[in-house]
Amino acid sequence: KVTQRKSGSRQTASKAAIKKEGERKSQTKEVRVRSNRNKLSFLWRFIQFGLIFSVICIVSLICFVLYFFLATPAPADLSVFSQNTAFYISQQIYTLSNGAQIQFIDSNSFSTTPILPSSPILFFIHGFPQSCLMYSSALHHFSNLGYRSIAINIPGYNLSLPLHPDSISSYSTILTTSLISSFISEYLPPSSSIVLSGHDWGAALAYYLSCESSSSK
Repeated sequence: KVTQRKSGSRQTASKAAIKKEGERKSQTKEVRVRSNRNKLSFLWRFIQFGLIFSVICIVSLICFVLYFFLATPAPADLSVFSQNTAFYISQQIYTLSNGAQIQFIDSNSFSTTPILPSSPILFFIHGFPQSCLMYSSALHHFSNLGYRSIAINIPGYNLSLPLHPDSISSYSTILTTSLISSFISEYLPPSSSIVLSGHDWGAALAYYLSCESSSSK
């Protein structure tokens, strides 16, 4: 009887071990199946994304080809190019009495329109980081209306140079304003009526120039 009991307990333990092993294998199989399903799902999503992206590229290419072959190009406005070229060539350099240089453009150098009597001189000062070329359209416009127009390069821009170009202090607001004021007094006729127009930092310089002119009266 003792032997039978031991044999029965061994069989029961063996059956339990076999059952646990079967459950473990079943769980492992389920994990593998889920992993394969996730891989297939990711692959299918990747394929869908690739198809959508391909369709978008093909449609964009078709639209580009249709636009390229069917759209009528607008005629080039060569007058603007010729005006800007003449404007660029007409740049001049004026050397002040203290040795500093101011590069500028005067509408008198390219405009053939008579200047209106008693009209003010329009004086343009650019900002950072531009140059007098930004006023090409403005100078052409106002010169055609009969106004003498001038645009300068602030000292430190292009060929406009202060007295000591290597010194940082030479580019301060006070010294820059002084150089522009000297250019106005030396280059333009005495007692000229001037309208200042500035952009960005040029607006600050125009403000200082106007204050200086008001205080000197």
